[in-house]
Amino acid sequence: MFLRPVSIIFMDSKYHPPLVPHLWFDTQAVEAVEFYTSLFPQSKIVSKDVIEDTPSGNADIIAFEIWGRRFEAISAGPYFPHNPAISFMVNFDPVFFPESTNREQAARQKMDVIWNELKNGMAAEAGAFYRSVFPDNQNGMLVPP
Repeated sequence: MFLRPVSIIFMDSKYHPPLVPHLWFDTQAVEAVEFYTSLFPQSKIVSKDVIEDTPSGNADIIAFEIWGRRFEAISAGPYFPHNPAISFMVNFDPVFFPESTNREQAARQKMDVIWNELKNGMAAEAGAFYRSVFPDNQNGMLVPP
C-alpha cells in the first residue's frame, strides 16, 4: 500500500482566529476602517484588496485589527445594511493600560476620547459610518473601568 505524505498547516491564531467578524458596507469600508484603526489602541490595517466585477462593481475588502482583535470589512453595495442586531462591546479595563502609572485614569481618559469621537459622529467625514454601524447610539457599548 502506497501512503502519500500529508501536509498539516498550523494557522497563526492571531491572523486566522476561529471567528472573524466581517462588516458589510455600501461603499465606505476603507474610510470606516481607517477611522476605527486611528481611534483605538493596538489597531492597524493588515491588508487591502479589491474584488473586481462583483454585482455592485468593484468591492474593497480590508482585513484589520482593533485592539489586537481581527476584523474584516467589505464595500459591496447596499444589499445588506447595518442594523442593531449585533453589538460590539469595548472593555476599558485598567489592566489593558500597563504602561501608565495610573492605569484606571488612563483607561477612563481613553474611553472618554473614544466615546466623544463616536458620539460626535466619528468626525465630520465619517458621520455616516456612526449612524450605520451604531444606529441611534445603541449598537456599541463602551464599558467603563
